[in-house]
Amino acid sequence: GRAQGFDLNVTVFSDNDGPAIPLSKTTVGLGELRDGYYGGRWGQTFRVTQGTSLAAVDVWAAGADRNWDLDFTWSVREGGPQGGRIGPVKTTKAAYQAFGAGLHGVSYSPGEVPLEAGKTYYVEFTNPVGFNPYVMGRSEDTYSGGAAYQDGTLRDGGGVDLSMTIVVY
Repeated sequence: GRAQGFDLNVTVFSDNDGPAIPLSKTTVGLGELRDGYYGGRWGQTFRVTQGTSLAAVDVWAAGADRNWDLDFTWSVREGGPQGGRIGPVKTTKAAYQAFGAGLHGVSYSPGEVPLEAGKTYYVEFTNPVGFNPYVMGRSEDTYSGGAAYQDGTLRDGGGVDLSMTIVVY
């Protein structure tokens, strides 16, 4: 009941039962930071097996010089980095984690980013200063429904997934 000197980073889905999670890190930790992965534009493809629209996305990332507080601009495309944009473009703030790492996320209202089961989509996030996203570091977190892209190019032949969560309505 008392005001605090911080904000909470919370996504609440109370207007739709049964959300699905096509991609999520399931092991302990944020993932891995890798040399050469610093850039200003990253994205991940994902395949929809059920659901009608995108609910939320989050990703762990670190900025240079322990700067975690980066604004990310999010967009969603059909198929991949060159596909047509669907839904609105949104810019969001991060939540502090530790050692220069932040949890970056975006949420959407039902129907705001329409999806069709059986199709592949691409969620992209950018910051002109640059950042290093955490990637899935364990084989048990491997995602067969998509892959990570850096600056619009498939990273490491498709063998990398970003340490993120994707939720659909």
